[in-house]
Amino acid sequence: METKLKSVCKKCTEATFKVYFRNVKRLYKLVSENPPPDSAAWLVKPALMAKFKKEPLKIRRHLSVAGVKLAKAYEHKKATEIWSAQMTADSDEYKKERGK
Repeated sequence: METKLKSVCKKCTEATFKVYFRNVKRLYKLVSENPPPDSAAWLVKPALMAKFKKEPLKIRRHLSVAGVKLAKAYEHKKATEIWSAQMTADSDEYKKERGK
């Protein structure tokens, strides 16, 4: 999984990559304590999204970026669409909150 994630994050610094990787693991921990599998199928499961939506906005924002990066790394079209939409929604909500 690390290799695939690095392929999407070619211009990332080592520190940025570590943040993305850690957030992928945090995202997977919402549904299982095991290490993340080498596929993106778990990213589209309703159980993950249900637990994800219960997280505070400040956490969701980081986890949704990790979801997009991983979905792109595995070239999973449905997961990429779902997580891109979620990332945009979280970002818009964050901007709205910050503007208050």
